[in-house]
Amino acid sequence: MRPLLDSVEISLGPARLRLEPLEPWVWQEASLMAPGPASLCLELLALARPRWQGVASARQATPPPIAANLAALPAAALDPLLKALCPPWLTLREQAELLALERYLLALADYPGLDCAACQDQEDRGEGHAGCGACPRPTPPPEAQPALALYPLLGSRPGAAHWFQGLSPRRARLLAMRLALIERLRPGRRGGQGLPPAETA
Repeated sequence: MRPLLDSVEISLGPARLRLEPLEPWVWQEASLMAPGPASLCLELLALARPRWQGVASARQATPPPIAANLAALPAAALDPLLKALCPPWLTLREQAELLALERYLLALADYPGLDCAACQDQEDRGEGHAGCGACPRPTPPPEAQPALALYPLLGSRPGAAHWFQGLSPRRARLLAMRLALIERLRPGRRGGQGLPPAETA
């Protein structure tokens, strides 16, 4: 089972448990089949490649994090473990990034709009749609730059799935969501001004 992104560390008293969070489709499916939260936690831990520090047996040796030893974890560890093992589809940061991309695309679709007094005066005089060069052009959120640069290439090259190779499942899904948002809201889809050229480093 492939991990989401980076591993996370959980403090369990003096012990530190590091594991790799799972894709939602993994833990949601497992949660429907598990007889209870403890069984679910043990099943998911086996998929999350756990590693730990500060754990010792009666012989003071560090036991391996195998199923039998994981089952001996205290019941108080159940809640923090399940929260780490079962992350949501999108984190709050990822939700904010997608919202920023949506706002950028909507602003770009309306650009230049009525963003300055000169544009407003031009509209009021009946001189047609404003096109004032003084209007500040919307800038894309930094996190969306890879998707904005990739989007024009996907329409002209067959087999676009190879662009997602090497990405973790979570990164691939987030990239796909950004590309879908660009497809749905891209400027110029009705013949108007399209996306500006992608910035190059």
